[in-house]
Amino acid sequence: MKIRIDYDQTTKHVELTDEQVEPCPFCGSTDIALCNTHNAAYWMECQECGAQVDGQSFAGYADGNEDERHFESARSALSTWNHRIKQ
Repeated sequence: MKIRIDYDQTTKHVELTDEQVEPCPFCGSTDIALCNTHNAAYWMECQECGAQVDGQSFAGYADGNEDERHFESARSALSTWNHRIKQ
């Protein structure tokens, strides 16, 4: 994962680099996006059927660990998305 800072130098977004993302458990699509608001609140979303799972969010943080909060939320969303019930 890496952090991208948008043109205004304030908006941050974590991008997936080499992480494995499981296909959608509902439609099977592999077009899965890591989405976020303008703070450390991330979710994974299937671009085909719209299925979503949220990661842990960190709204209102101001403790000097902003980048780490973005990574933690993104990791949480990815981990939740990739979790599958064993059959």
